[in-house]
Amino acid sequence: MLQFTGTGAAASKSYCDALAKAAQDALKPLADAQGIRISASDAQAWVRFGCGRTDSNSIAAISVCTDLLAAQASLLPRVLAAALPAVYDTLFPPAAGTSGAGNCTSYPAAAATYRLRASDTSALAGGKACFSAADYDCSKPRPAAGFPPDLTCSRDSPAGLFALRPSVQSTAVSIFASRYQAYCFGLQLASPAPNGSSSCTSNRIVNVALYLNSTLRSSLTSVILRGATDQRRVPTALGGVAAEDAWWLRPGGTRVVGNALWVRPLDWNADLTRDLVARSRAEVCLELRPGVALSDLCLGGVPGTCFVSLISSDTCCPVFSTALL
Repeated sequence: MLQFTGTGAAASKSYCDALAKAAQDALKPLADAQGIRISASDAQAWVRFGCGRTDSNSIAAISVCTDLLAAQASLLPRVLAAALPAVYDTLFPPAAGTSGAGNCTSYPAAAATYRLRASDTSALAGGKACFSAADYDCSKPRPAAGFPPDLTCSRDSPAGLFALRPSVQSTAVSIFASRYQAYCFGLQLASPAPNGSSSCTSNRIVNVALYLNSTLRSSLTSVILRGATDQRRVPTALGGVAAEDAWWLRPGGTRVVGNALWVRPLDWNADLTRDLVARSRAEVCLELRPGVALSDLCLGGVPGTCFVSLISSDTCCPVFSTALL
């Protein structure tokens, strides 16, 4: 059950449609990536069930745990940790680039009176809950708060042209006669297409930043770019910089290693990205040393999840979460 609760105005029933869309656009892809199948029609039906109820201040409820296998239910906490902030921001859009700091000042005034609570409906019927309840409101720092570092662009805008595939693929990439085992992050066009009022209006992705633990940077063997005419395996030694440090220095910034791996320059526009997606080539892949898992490197506070920023301009660097399968 995903409850939208609080002490806000009685007109809160007007949030029903927004909650239904958020369940489909934010919760569903993350759940699907973990093998928890939620259909779009189910998302609509779950919101309609109980929408507008006033008992316990419940505004709307989405059943997500009933009849799930135990193995699936164990994956729900990581899904919800990433999905609840996304759903909340759909209902209460924050000022661009200002949410996630652990305060409500960047949100509309009504946001401070509401919270999202995810819990198992079987507990209400006297059964055993299959996952621990989780809460989110605008006073809580979101996962990956502060990433990417030292930038003033919009990290929370949902309206950029580009999006990240909801799951990371572990696959063998063939380049000429050689094959490399790599973790691949897929880029794609946002659907539906954004409106023109967003701060993210650029037609291209300039850089990609991944929130990774720099103390383990020696585990990175190469970065593989799967582009239009070739697939390039780029070793970690670049431009005379020490091999372990080259990808961890922010473009145009100080020569200080931080917890972000910067893939640059990328410079894919929307038309090129659309073509690459159709050819299963719109990917940035990381080759790690044998025995090292990507989960060892990913930071952000959500187990089984990596956070990635798609940087389109000085004003646009939205952060996405992607699940490790």
